[in-house]
Amino acid sequence: MTAIISFIGWHESGKTTLAAGVVAHLHRKGLRVAVIKPSDKRGISFDTPDTDTSVHRRAGAAEVMLVAPDLDISFDYVFRLNEAAEIAEFIQKRFIDNEKRRPDKTALLVNGRKLVLKRFIQDSLAGVVAG
Repeated sequence: MTAIISFIGWHESGKTTLAAGVVAHLHRKGLRVAVIKPSDKRGISFDTPDTDTSVHRRAGAAEVMLVAPDLDISFDYVFRLNEAAEIAEFIQKRFIDNEKRRPDKTALLVNGRKLVLKRFIQDSLAGVVAG
């Protein structure tokens, strides 16, 4: 199953720094990580020095995708900015280590509840992330 994790917070609150830290921890463990960077801005540069997308790539993300506009989503799990290692552990235990027990290829969690997705939708989401 392909795990999709979302980092949500106020503007300039440290989301990119935290996410890059988590990417780096997972990359060092030999895992392949892709990052989807949302933005509500138009005409922004992709992967130029000092942009969020370049920060994710330098952290070890195998793929980086830029998407607009931003979404406003809430979840049950809240971590602090200095907990990159704890978040990486959470991701590994919740999604990667449990992969063999989960028959789904992809799952969508909304407000902490898993939504049932048709196999076609699972394959499409997994393909976008893997691509």
